[in-house]
Amino acid sequence: MSNPANGLASRFEIRRLGPEHIEWAKAVHAHSNAFLSPIWTKANVGLLSWHLHEFFPGFDHVVRHQIESGMSFGIFDTEYKFKNPESAKTGGKLYWETPTTDADRERTTRESLLEQMDFPLVSIALHFDLFYPLDMEKMKPTFSIPPTAPFIDSKIDELDTRDRALAVPSGPGQILQANSTATRDDYTRLGLMRNLADWVTHEAASKGYKSIQLDSFSDAVFRVSTNPPLPYKAEVVCQVNLKEYEGLVEFYGEKFTFGCVDQVVARICVALE
Repeated sequence: MSNPANGLASRFEIRRLGPEHIEWAKAVHAHSNAFLSPIWTKANVGLLSWHLHEFFPGFDHVVRHQIESGMSFGIFDTEYKFKNPESAKTGGKLYWETPTTDADRERTTRESLLEQMDFPLVSIALHFDLFYPLDMEKMKPTFSIPPTAPFIDSKIDELDTRDRALAVPSGPGQILQANSTATRDDYTRLGLMRNLADWVTHEAASKGYKSIQLDSFSDAVFRVSTNPPLPYKAEVVCQVNLKEYEGLVEFYGEKFTFGCVDQVVARICVALE
C-alpha cells in the first residue's frame, strides 16, 4: 500500500529512523522538550540550559527502544547546509559536550545547543509496539528531572477506564504507542508535525495496526492527533489539566510543583480499522 500523505515541500523527505539516528533523535527530543514544551519550560524553571547535558543520557532508552521498534520516522532536510565541514563528511554530527567550567556553562544557551545540532534530521515521530513496553527500570534516569512525567502518566492511567481489551494489546501488531513527537527549534511552523503524523497514521494502518495511542502534552499535538486523515477517527479517552496540581505534590518520594502550568494532557486513541 502506497502512503497517500504527501503535503511536504520537495526539500523534505520522510525516512524510517535507524540506530545511526539515535543521538540525533535524542537531541531533537531533548532540545524541544527543554525549550519549546508548554509544560516542562514552566515546571522546570530552576533548570538552566547547561543542565540539558546532565539529563541527555537519560533519554537513551526511550529513544533507542522506539527506533529499534522499526516504527519511528523522521523528516530530513535534503537541502540542509552543514555549518562544520566535519559534519558533511559523515552526513551530520552532534557536537554537544558537557561543560566543565563555569565559563562553559555560561556559554551554553538554547541557541548554542541548536547550533551544535549540525545534522539534517529536523522532525521526529517516535513509536513502539505497546505489546513491547518501555523498561521502567531503564527510564528511571529521566525521572529525576523531577518525576513530573511519570506523575502525569499515573494520573492519566487512573482516568483511563476503558475495557482492558481495548487498552492493552493481547499480542504484537495491535496498538502502536506514540511517545515522542518533536521538531527542531529552527524548523517550527512549517507543518512538519502534521505531515509526519498523517504519514505515520497511514503507515501504521498499512502494517495492520488497529490503533495508535498517545498522550498529548501540548495543544498543537492535541489538534493534530484529534484530526487524523480520513478515513481514520480519533477519540479523546480521558484528560487532565495540570493546573489542578499547582500546589506541592509528592511522587516517587520527591516533592515538586507544576507552578503556573495551565495545560491539558489528553489520552487519544486513533482507530485505524
